[in-house]
Amino acid sequence: MERKEFIKSSCKACLGVVLSGAVITLFEGCATMPVYKTKPINNVLSVPLAQFAETKMVLARTSQLDYDVLVQKRDDGTYTAIY
Repeated sequence: MERKEFIKSSCKACLGVVLSGAVITLFEGCATMPVYKTKPINNVLSVPLAQFAETKMVLARTSQLDYDVLVQKRDDGTYTAIY
């Protein structure tokens, strides 16, 4: 194999490795987020703390709202909800 051929094949191999890593990262972002179905009590949605055992974000879903509510557990132990 000539030097020029070796460089071409090496570059193709490196590009393949980089692209496959990018594709894997892209698919990890498509993982499904846990959804907790709940009903509001006095206009308050409750999500049990056990829902955050393996994740920092949970979608709270109720038929009374048009959209899900994203509940995020922060590193300081507080929670944020986004509708």
